[in-house]
Amino acid sequence: MRLAVDLVSVPSPTGDEQAMGERVRDELEDMGLQVQWQEVEDGRPNVVGLWEGAGGGKSLMFNGHMDTSYSGREPWLSGIRGFQPDGFVQDGRVYGLGISNMKGALACYMEAVRALRDAGVRLRGDVMVACVVGEIEKTQWYPDFVGKEYRGYASGSRFLTSHGAVTDMCVLGEPTEQKIVLGHYGSIWMRISTSGPFIHTAFSEGKRDQTSIVRMRDVLDAVLEFAPEWEERTSYGGKRGIVNVGAINGGFAWRVSRTPHRTDLFVDFRVPPTLAMAEARGTPKCSATSRSGTRCAGSPTRRRSRATGSTASTTGRRAAYPIRSWARTSTSTGSSRSPRSTPELRSESAASHEQPRRISAVVRVLDAARGGRRGPE
Repeated sequence: MRLAVDLVSVPSPTGDEQAMGERVRDELEDMGLQVQWQEVEDGRPNVVGLWEGAGGGKSLMFNGHMDTSYSGREPWLSGIRGFQPDGFVQDGRVYGLGISNMKGALACYMEAVRALRDAGVRLRGDVMVACVVGEIEKTQWYPDFVGKEYRGYASGSRFLTSHGAVTDMCVLGEPTEQKIVLGHYGSIWMRISTSGPFIHTAFSEGKRDQTSIVRMRDVLDAVLEFAPEWEERTSYGGKRGIVNVGAINGGFAWRVSRTPHRTDLFVDFRVPPTLAMAEARGTPKCSATSRSGTRCAGSPTRRRSRATGSTASTTGRRAAYPIRSWARTSTSTGSSRSPRSTPELRSESAASHEQPRRISAVVRVLDAARGGRRGPE
């Protein structure tokens, strides 16, 4: 309990794990383990403690992340004691930022190894305690969200396993309601963008439906229409899959006298262990219908506009619909994480001016989530 309180009391938001790394390094050295300091990037170390076995046994890794989901300085967490990097004990429980996810597990790893060593136990296989950076679900989005504080989602574990820290088995002490979990969902993060004219309010008469925010309505409707289908298809272990509309960004809150030139919708599609990530990110033959009744059927084409090479917009005007997807996969043991990222994709088609297809962009995105093949860009 003492160690757990101490670890919680070391601030370590994603991107600023240096002090936490120094603290666990001291603890692992005090236990007599061989310690390796992996500099993932400046101020962001993985710290690995190795207890060598007698030989002839399988190796085991205890893996856990040092970064926390928040810093405690966020306005919505102000004044909430349990969400601050200041551990305390109340009614036999430890409270503080990161105790559940997952500094409590790090403390348990170290105390378990310490207890075995103090008892004179000698294991045949090696035991590794890996304290990693950058596990929290964050990723960069240029140009607004760039920097090490956004480089999460297993960046530390990727560095760990690609620099020699590999074992036969791995245990992750993530919060799972005290249940043993042998596999978990991966994810595909998608950004769907609409565009429109950038003009002063005074000159926007009759052009409201052309603005990117208003155009996004049909896109959002299509996503919500598709979500139950995806959730049913991705059921696993008696549980339905899940889709989360995580964020939307558009316009200028400080200058609403301008029409928004671009709006971005961010969606999190969860992928079960039974569905190959490559299949989940493919492009199948499918169809979808917008609120206005327009239907896009069959395998979507991907060709450049003859005039501009840009994506045809949902109203038949030229616009770009960049899509960026992030994927994270996990094995049945949870010991292997292979985040994948694709370069920015541009899905193109020539929309008809006579029959505007208002959801052409989102259909292509949803197609990519249904599973199938997607050729190279």
